Amino acid sequence: MARIRENFDEQAAEERVNTDLEQGLSDYKAKYGSIVKELEELEKVLPEKLAAIQREINSLNDRLIDIDKEANEATNAIGHHGNTLVQCLTDVRSLAKAINNGATAYTPLVGVLK
Repeated sequence: MARIRENFDEQAAEERVNTDLEQGLSDYKAKYGSIVKELEELEKVLPEKLAAIQREINSLNDRLIDIDKEANEATNAIGHHGNTLVQCLTDVRSLAKAINNGATAYTPLVGVLK
């Protein structure tokens, strides 16, 4: 009788383990299924998002080209990449220092340069 009870207890324990394993497997299958579904949805949206990002990159690149063209036009209008203007203003500052602020005509320019 003890042996039958022992065998019955072992079978019950095995059934509990199997039930727990089946429940765990069922949970994992459900999670796996939802993850696969989410991944498939993201794969459908990915090309659209990549195309939108590429359009934005192209737009920003076009803006950068326009800014570069405007900078080149401004450089050409000022001449010598603005070095002439910078050199002129530097000379005005050094001239004003050399004459110890004796020439008041340069005072507004020197004030701007400080």
